[in-house]
Order: sequence, then C-alpha cells, then structure tokens
Amino acid sequence: MAPGDLLDSATPVVDVVVTLALTLVIGIEREEKSSRDRYLVGGVRTIPIIGLLGHALALVGGASPLPVALGFLSVAGLLAVEYHHRLGQGPHGATSEMAVLLAYLVGALVASGHRPVAATVSVAAVLLLNAKAPLEHFAIRLPRREITTFVTFLLITAVMLPILPDRDFTVYALNPFRTWVIVVAVSGLSYAGYLAERLLGGGRSVVWTSLFGGAYSSTAATLVLARRSREDPDPPVYVGGTLLASAVMYLRLGVLVALFAPALSRLLLPRLAALAVAAGVAGGIGVALRRSRAGDRPIPDEQPAPHPLELGAAVFFAFLFLVFSVATQLAVQHLGDAGLRALAALSGITDVTPFVLGVAQPGPGAPLPAAAVGAILISAASNNVLKGLYALGFGERRTGVAALAAMAALAALTLLAMP
Repeated sequence: MAPGDLLDSATPVVDVVVTLALTLVIGIEREEKSSRDRYLVGGVRTIPIIGLLGHALALVGGASPLPVALGFLSVAGLLAVEYHHRLGQGPHGATSEMAVLLAYLVGALVASGHRPVAATVSVAAVLLLNAKAPLEHFAIRLPRREITTFVTFLLITAVMLPILPDRDFTVYALNPFRTWVIVVAVSGLSYAGYLAERLLGGGRSVVWTSLFGGAYSSTAATLVLARRSREDPDPPVYVGGTLLASAVMYLRLGVLVALFAPALSRLLLPRLAALAVAAGVAGGIGVALRRSRAGDRPIPDEQPAPHPLELGAAVFFAFLFLVFSVATQLAVQHLGDAGLRALAALSGITDVTPFVLGVAQPGPGAPLPAAAVGAILISAASNNVLKGLYALGFGERRTGVAALAAMAALAALTLLAMP
C-alpha cells in the first residue's frame, strides 16, 4: 500500500479522534460546573458521546443533510424534556443544553470536512463558558447607549457595504467601497481603545487611561490628562501619560498602514516602532518619578471626543479621508514634495489618521514611498506639537510647560526619523 493510500485510509479515524478531542474539552468544562450544580445536563462522558453521534450521522448521510437534521431535532427534543423537568425545581439557564447541541454540530462539522471551523467553534464555546463572571460584569457595566450605538453602526455597515460600488470614480480614483471599509476598520480600532478606556482604564490610573486612550485618540487622552493636572498637579505623571498616549498613537498608525498599504508599511513600521519605544520609555520614566499618588488615582469619567461608532463621526472621517486623498494627489502633481509636506503639517491640527491613510493609498497620483513616509511622520510630528499646546492651554502651568517641551522634543525626534 502506497503512503498516500495509507494516509487516506487513516483520515476517517483521525476525524473521529478530532471530534472526540474537541467535544471532550467542552465536556470537561461542563463536568467542572456540574460538580457544583448536580442539575446540569451533560458532562465529560455525555457531551463527547453526543458529538460522536453527530459525527456518525453526518457520515451516514453523506451528501444528504437529512440524517443530521433528524438527529439534531431528536437531541433537541430530549433536551427540551430535560429542561422542562429542571424548571420544576427552580429557574435555570439553558447554557448546558446549548453546549450539548453545539457538541453534536461539532461532530457533524468534522465529519463533513470542516475541521478548522469545528475547532474554532469549540474553542470559542469553551472560552465563553469559562468567562461567565467577567462577561456578566462587563454587560452590567456597559451603558445602554453603547449597545444602541454599536448595533446601529453594525446595521449601517451591513446595509451600506454590500451596496457601495467597488470601483474607482473620477480622475482621483475615489472608491466608495474601499473608503467605507477603511472607515469601519478605523472606527472599530478606535472603539476598542475607547471601550477599554471607559470600562478598564478610565477608573484606574493615569497609565491605563494613557494607554487605552491613546488607542482611541491620543489627542483626547492628552486633554483628559491636562484637565486632571489642574486638580492634582504632578508634572512627571501627566507629562509621562501624554508621552505614553503618543507612543500608542504611533503603534495605531502602524497597524492601520499595515492593513491598507502593506508595501509602504515595510518602510514605515520600523520608524514608527522606534518612535513608540522612545516615547513609551520616556513616558514610563516620567510616571515612575511621580511625587504623589496621582498615577494611581482614578481619572474622572469624561468624553472629550465624538463617539467613534456614531454615524456622524464615521461620515466625517470618510469626508476627511476623501478630502485628504484628493488634496494629496493635487499637492504631488502641482507642488511636489514641498506641497505634500506642507499639507502634512496642516493635517496635524485635525485628525492625522485620515491624512495618513489618504497618503498611503496606492494609485496613479500617489506619492513615492519615501515621500509618503516623510509626509506621515511630519503629520505625526505636527500633531505632537498640537497636543503639547493643548496641554499648555488646558493643564496646570508647570505641567503644560513640561508637556509642551516633551512633545516638541518628540516631534523633533519624529522628523529626524524621516528618510
């Protein structure tokens, strides 16, 4: 027998072993819970057996889904009877019943040749089953407004993306579909930082607020720290926090450029990484030199910038992205590198992200890679100076002066990183 034939003959056995392993993990998790609640259905033996049943019925059915569907309905009927019996003993959730049904489907997926999907589903299920307490705590702390805004954004995205044309318009190669994909990606990344800052960082310390706030908006984080410094002056802490927020800004820009302009990112990412390390180390030293407990005190809950998932914020970002895309091409065509650098410096007084992504877009009017990297770094440097001015205008005087000096030094370092 040839080696290839041997492997083919062993595949069905391997699939059975995979089904058993995946459902066993789910069963072990449920067994641990059932040791505390004797009424829970399913455990380390029952759930793998149900998974093997789904696997066997999928093999028997072949291309027909009927045996799997009938088996699913039979298992669901038995679980419904069991659940009704448990309800007579008091209120109970249906998590264990859903875990049993999921194990059945995992077995069917493996038998149908969908091992990666089955493995992903199993891992996700175990993580969700184990995360009951933190997820419930998260849901309680999550404001209702956040849920409404998030669902609205999902609906708008799901409706708009499929109908937007994926082709270029005008001589500036404006693509509606690509533009909205960029908006969704940027909004999602900003929302992750925003939500983490609100739920984890905002009530903890300057360090957490700086790190999470920098992922959302380093300018917004700078404003929060500046206002806090008026109530509890401690220049090293708040200057350090401002530098930490800017360090995260460099990383955020690097992630976005890598997503939408991989070729350009190879030239840009080492520079952004080095700047992030420099700003992070300087910021960490500043926080470590604090003269009070300010670095450990809660930051007041405030929202100085628009919500990243609001439709108005998304549309405004799309507008800025298109404006900077066109302006970049015009500057390159009519003013050359000098015009592009002037535009980069001006972009620092707004949101640098739409400018950075506009410069990074490939196309006939796009700048050369070296010019694009230089423009992105000039934009970041300009924004750093603006943040220093914000700290000076909104913060305690000594903190503001020190922050402006630190951000000016970081801006100079950013300009030195230009190719």
